[in-house]
Amino acid sequence: ERRERLSELEKYQEVISFCKAHQKLLSVFDEGCSNFYATHKFFSTHLLAHSYRKIGNRELCLKTLYDLAAIIPQMKSVEKSDSFDVSVRNPMYFSLVDDQEKLEEYMSGFKMGNMLSAFDKFFGDDEAYLAFKKSITE
Repeated sequence: ERRERLSELEKYQEVISFCKAHQKLLSVFDEGCSNFYATHKFFSTHLLAHSYRKIGNRELCLKTLYDLAAIIPQMKSVEKSDSFDVSVRNPMYFSLVDDQEKLEEYMSGFKMGNMLSAFDKFFGDDEAYLAFKKSITE
């Protein structure tokens, strides 16, 4: 995908622009397609946070991590769905997970605190980040 390729090329400002445009485009799915929207917005926001980390912008990186934390509850799989359609049961249907069993279980044990370890060194002893991380892991 273009965002990942730009990131590999270390073109982080372009990644940021692309992610923001992608999120605006996804806003058309705000109602009625929450799983689809949340999943794609999660990946875009996650890459956006890493891009802000790469360019050294702590303020926007932390704001983006807050945004990411707000998306995660929307990505939980639908409880006790009668549908046999995986896209209804699991919002990760549109992800890049190939194995069907992993797809079904992908978000079941997700903990954002584990994902934050990639940002620990960048933020160091930043009090706002540490408070945020504590609020996520409790």
